[in-house]
Amino acid sequence: MKLYFFFIILGLSIYSNILNGSSLTNEQRLESLDREIQEFQARIKALQDRYKNLGKKLEKPRHSAVQPDSHIEAGSDDFQNQIILDEVNENSSDGEAVTNEEIIYTNQNKNSFRFSYAICIPHDTDFANYKMEYHTGHSIGLTYSRHHDWFFWGLHLGAKFFESDKMSDIPLWGDLPASGNNYSTNFSLISGLSYNLNEKFYVQGNIGVGINHSWDEIQLGSTTVKYNEANLYGALGAGIGIQFSEFVSMLLFYEIDVHGDSGRLDSRVFSQLGLKMGFHY
Repeated sequence: MKLYFFFIILGLSIYSNILNGSSLTNEQRLESLDREIQEFQARIKALQDRYKNLGKKLEKPRHSAVQPDSHIEAGSDDFQNQIILDEVNENSSDGEAVTNEEIIYTNQNKNSFRFSYAICIPHDTDFANYKMEYHTGHSIGLTYSRHHDWFFWGLHLGAKFFESDKMSDIPLWGDLPASGNNYSTNFSLISGLSYNLNEKFYVQGNIGVGINHSWDEIQLGSTTVKYNEANLYGALGAGIGIQFSEFVSMLLFYEIDVHGDSGRLDSRVFSQLGLKMGFHY
């Protein structure tokens, strides 16, 4: 009987140990599975951090390299611009392609014609021992320029029209009203600098040296004095412009110019404020 109970107790003990061993194995499996899940989540997070911008980049269309059009002549400016686009887009690291609009102003057309109109303000001029004053006049001009990156040079042809106003600083009399039409034309060599502020706006400065021809008329009562002479000419100007397209631009400019003596009239100085409409090719 004792032996019987001994085997029963021994069997129960073995069964209990088996159950305990099975329980420990399940807990270990759960812990291992939990560690694997944590590791998997960490890998997912690392992948998300690494490719967090991938979706945005995939949403932006990737432009293939621009192929030269069949009608573009090899060696032309358009052909060179397309080659530049190809090289930039091939080396682009963020997937965004550069368009023609983004390089159009850094690859300017080399030749320009500009037509200008300005309000012309003649400064007072010495006339013998007196002062000659003028009304505000008008100025027009045509400029050709050749561009080399930020530097340009060219030719300018201009004309002015203004009227005599009065003669001043006359002892005992003070001022005497005057009249008369005054004209001048000038031809000059110019050079200057042009700098792009951004894709649309630019600033420009220029100087010019040349010759001027003046037709001056001063009427004081019944007395008329006329001069018709050639003299030296110089100009200094600056302005800010906007580029509407590859071929058209507009410049708001201020210019001060001077030309030499004409008869008993001393050298003349003019201030001009106006617009230049440019056409480029």
